[in-house]
Amino acid sequence: MDFTLNEEQQIFREELRKFLSAEIQPADDRWGDEEMTAGRAKELCRKLVPWGYMGGSADALGFEPSATIGCIQSEELARAFPALVGISGMTAGTASGIAAGAHPEIAQRLVEPLRQSELVGCNAFTEPNAGSDPSGIECRAERRGDRWIVNGSKSWISNGHIADVAIVLVQSDPDTGPAGFRQLVIDRRESPFDSRDTPTIGLRAFPTSELYFRDVDVPEINVIGGWKRGESETDAATAVGPHSGDDRRPAGGDGPDRGWNRAARLRDRARLRQAAESVRQDDRPSPVGIGHDRRHGDRDRRLPAALLPRDAHGRPS
Repeated sequence: MDFTLNEEQQIFREELRKFLSAEIQPADDRWGDEEMTAGRAKELCRKLVPWGYMGGSADALGFEPSATIGCIQSEELARAFPALVGISGMTAGTASGIAAGAHPEIAQRLVEPLRQSELVGCNAFTEPNAGSDPSGIECRAERRGDRWIVNGSKSWISNGHIADVAIVLVQSDPDTGPAGFRQLVIDRRESPFDSRDTPTIGLRAFPTSELYFRDVDVPEINVIGGWKRGESETDAATAVGPHSGDDRRPAGGDGPDRGWNRAARLRDRARLRQAAESVRQDDRPSPVGIGHDRRHGDRDRRLPAALLPRDAHGRPS
């Protein structure tokens, strides 16, 4: 496989490097080791918009986005101001997530301001007691009429302290497991929440934050997913994210789509576990047995009978 850049890509890299060296690198020399502010982040990212960093096309030289152009963008910006790679990428990802699955009214109000760096975005999935495992999230959302009331916290959230808009993964019904997941677009201007920056050793200008939700009131319309065919309380697919019938869902797996797909997989696994449990309780012989999963300590997993350990007589032990 040939990784050599073609002529247009080389031109793009050269021109981008000149621009970043002149306009962005001096800002890193001045503020790269300081805590980032929302105003400074917007000002700096606004300069990157014509170069395709915020989710649009690279209008400066007429290039359309591609994997190679994206790599060039990241490499060159990381050389000039590393923290801005994360700040711009998280905001662009938030815009993509809202464009893909939010109610059209929400998308119309927020996507372009995010892509034009008028707003800063973040994705809030990880938590103090769950890490990045969404099956253990404790942040709760309780439905009250046409509103959601959110309580809980999130940790290690990139851009969190300076974000205007957050896509927040919450649990609306713990008894249903992953089927109770909701993703809410929380606009800090209408649904205020608290946050604080987490001190870090490096990349201090790239905020890593804790978010705190205390009776935060979020409109029902801010739920991600299901708006094309209408949301149903019994339809977990529309609660977790864009369903397969939604033509607004992007074909790729970038940004918060990974969170939606992961949540959907967890939901499907929960259903499979329930089906497996009903089979185990059936009186009919089952071709599966219990095995030990070294990756998860004493947690059981189902193994094909042919793979079960056997005694000297060839019988499953």
